[in-house]
Amino acid sequence: MRKLKSVPVAMYLAAAEDVTRARYQGIAVALAALNRLHGEPTMVCDVLRSLGITLADIKHNGVEAYDLAEIRKCLMQGDRSDRAQAMAIAEPARYGRSPLRAALPHARTENAKRRRKLVT
Repeated sequence: MRKLKSVPVAMYLAAAEDVTRARYQGIAVALAALNRLHGEPTMVCDVLRSLGITLADIKHNGVEAYDLAEIRKCLMQGDRSDRAQAMAIAEPARYGRSPLRAALPHARTENAKRRRKLVT
């Protein structure tokens, strides 16, 4: 019977991180090219929203500034929630709150509603 080698878990985690990083970078490059070549900012916003990817995710995974600027431009042209997300990532200190809070403005009201239900 053959003996299996033990492989450190950290090696598997590092490989998974690399795959995730490459996935986000590939999506960002494709969407930036879509907007540059075909002028489809609405489609870029829709794809990001359907995949559940935020601008913070893209920025965190090492997407180049050239593609990041193009995606941010698309979000600025999109609807109000997309604009809020793009602005919050671009200048979080200006708003005095975290980028996540700015990207999800409804979170504060939802939490307040839950607290009120618990009190009453």
